[in-house]
Amino acid sequence: MSTIPDKILVLKVPYNWYQVIKAHYIVSGSDSLNMWCVDKTAKAILKDKPEPGMMVMFLVQDEKTRGDEVIVGGGFYINHEVLATETAWAMYGVRNGALDYEDFLDRVKATFGRQAKQLNSFILQSTFIFSRSEQKKLPSDFNIDFQGASYVYLDQNEPLGRYLVKIVLQARNPQLNPGSSNSDWKGIYLMATQSHSIDYAGTFYAKMLHAYNYRCGITGTTARPVIDVAHIRTFYDERFQRPDNGIVMRCDLHRLFSKGLMTAGYDGPDTVRLKVSTTLKALGAESYMKYDGTSIMLPEDKAYWPNPDYLTWHERHRFENWIKFGVIKPVDVTKA
Repeated sequence: MSTIPDKILVLKVPYNWYQVIKAHYIVSGSDSLNMWCVDKTAKAILKDKPEPGMMVMFLVQDEKTRGDEVIVGGGFYINHEVLATETAWAMYGVRNGALDYEDFLDRVKATFGRQAKQLNSFILQSTFIFSRSEQKKLPSDFNIDFQGASYVYLDQNEPLGRYLVKIVLQARNPQLNPGSSNSDWKGIYLMATQSHSIDYAGTFYAKMLHAYNYRCGITGTTARPVIDVAHIRTFYDERFQRPDNGIVMRCDLHRLFSKGLMTAGYDGPDTVRLKVSTTLKALGAESYMKYDGTSIMLPEDKAYWPNPDYLTWHERHRFENWIKFGVIKPVDVTKA
């Protein structure tokens, strides 16, 4: 039995929703997002029993031609949830397609005509967004009948469905991280650390691990298979491949740090404390909250202590970056 669902979902999305999603994608890469909609639309979509793993394509009206509809990206369906608006914002933030919480509430009110307390949420994973040159215009040879709705299901075994999946995957392919077990694009911050100064990486990692005595600075574990080096500030050349731009962490904590669910800062001249996002509670990872306020076990050599300016950068631009924008905002990427 094939693990790939036969159906795909082509979904018309608001242009302003797409612009916010696009801006966050450029900076932070693929992630889960919330495609929320009114009750009537949700019931209609659910009637056809969408399968986990089904491809969803985002369709918007081309802003240049004001007529053509183009595929601007998509993702893969996980599940449907009914979320309180506060919970939806805490979990997905700008990945709800809104600039901030006030904007989110305004969009909810405009959509429902009232301030809805709960939202029908379709959660997508491994999202991808195309630049203007990569966007795919719907072929004129095919006529997609939305029948007045904002979505349509297509069958991958039929010519149109098969064609759309092919061209969308081809456009997405250059974004994927080659050789990675996780085929999501990482965003400009993390890609910078992976794509530049590769010649210095081995030296950097070796020195960091030695300075921390092969020990996680947070938990103290010395189990080498799960020890990793987290960059604080991402870099575009060897200038940031330096000892005060890293912290040795257990690999799961490294992931939380990189995802912006955890950050750190100085509490006095010789103490660095963790700050953990309370969103982990909503994500079913409340056990990590025990690290909030924990001090990092720093190396003896102060040259390897985290740079306070880099930690400030991380808290400002990476910590809880799904509920705020960093250095790139939608207005900056409308021509991308």
